[in-house]
Amino acid sequence: MKLSIIFPVLNSHEFVRRQIKYLSKLNLEDVEVLIMDDGSNPPLMTRSKAVKIIPTNDYRQWTQEIARNSGAKIAKGKNLILMDIDHILTQDAIDFCKDFDGDKVNFVRRFGILDENGNVDCTKETIKKAGVRRKWIPRQGLRYVPGHRNNFCMRKQLFWRLGGYKEHLAGKAYPYGGGPDAKWWAKWRLLRRNNRVVDCDYNPLVYFVPNGKYCGNMDADKLNLFHRLSRKSGNFKSYV
Repeated sequence: MKLSIIFPVLNSHEFVRRQIKYLSKLNLEDVEVLIMDDGSNPPLMTRSKAVKIIPTNDYRQWTQEIARNSGAKIAKGKNLILMDIDHILTQDAIDFCKDFDGDKVNFVRRFGILDENGNVDCTKETIKKAGVRRKWIPRQGLRYVPGHRNNFCMRKQLFWRLGGYKEHLAGKAYPYGGGPDAKWWAKWRLLRRNNRVVDCDYNPLVYFVPNGKYCGNMDADKLNLFHRLSRKSGNFKSYV
């Protein structure tokens, strides 16, 4: 197996359905897709042969990094793509990452939505309907969105040599401000600064479903496609 794609997911049932429909249309030869169901109620289910849904049986809040580690442990691929469920991989990204032999691939992002039939829609009209703030929709076309540190491709061996995500930090802090992903990212930057690892020069395109700060506030989800946990620090309750 060349590549394992790992999505940690909480609820988001309708978008998972669309995501599976989309992925089933791609060429996934020598690729496995693992959706780590991190406590969804009701549990996520599929009959698709292109995707495996693996329950973590963890019902605590904000344990997505533990789910990522769990997926990486059982992954059969030489390379891993770790991807948030509100992102849509392109065929080019998958094909490039299958044969990648470097340290780390980052992705460039543009807004895009999966319709009910699992087709990518990135027209300006559709993006506007999703509630994207005006500054993110320039007059000519759709601009690129800043990258995200939790979406990347890396050799499985290197991911574990770096220690994976620090699971003991999951759920102990504001989930977007200093948890396991921030610690992992800080370690990567230190190694890169010391020339021990390098980022790939080529950054494949992926699509990002508009939500959160790009649509006005951290909890924005006008299309009602994702989980209902609040991303705002004042609303976050640690399970510790």
